[in-house]
This record gives sequence, structure tokens and C-alpha cells, in this order.
Amino acid sequence: KFEPNMSRLLLLNIFIVASFVILKVVEGKASCETVKCAGPAYTCKVCPGCDQQCGKPKRYCKLDCEHIQPGCSCSEGYCRNSQGECKLEKNYPHNS
Repeated sequence: KFEPNMSRLLLLNIFIVASFVILKVVEGKASCETVKCAGPAYTCKVCPGCDQQCGKPKRYCKLDCEHIQPGCSCSEGYCRNSQGECKLEKNYPHNS
């Protein structure tokens, strides 16, 4: 037989566990709110990793974004060079 105090304690425990589960789900959702990218050549993307490579033909890229955190990618009109920097595509012949 549950006493009133035991019922309240059980409900409190259920609430605490549910709160932690909700926090973990929300925490796991990708967001660019906290990512700082350096300059106009870089843009935060929820699923980064498919930057156009400078001097190479455009390619199709499909990522499984489920486990990827937000990060900086090259902005529109930029490509990633061999040093990992985002540079203007128009400066590379295969990208124009």
C-alpha cells in the first residue's frame, strides 16, 4: 500500500528522469547557435563536410548527418583548398 508521501516521491522521481531524457534529446539536436565561423568565407552548417574541393570538378555528396555536429563549411561561391582553407571558387578553373 502506497502512502501519500511515497506517491509524491515516486512522481517526483518520474519527473526528474523524464526531465533528463528530454534534456538529452534537446541537447542532441544540431544547432549553429553556438558555432562561430571566421569570416565571410565560412558558414555554419548543421551537417558540414561536403565542401567543394578547389580545382576539382563538382561532385555529389551525401552524408549521414545523424551523428555529425554543426560546424563551419565553405560559404556559397567558395571551395576548400589543399590547406583546408575556404577560397573563392572563381580563382580555380575547374570550379567556374
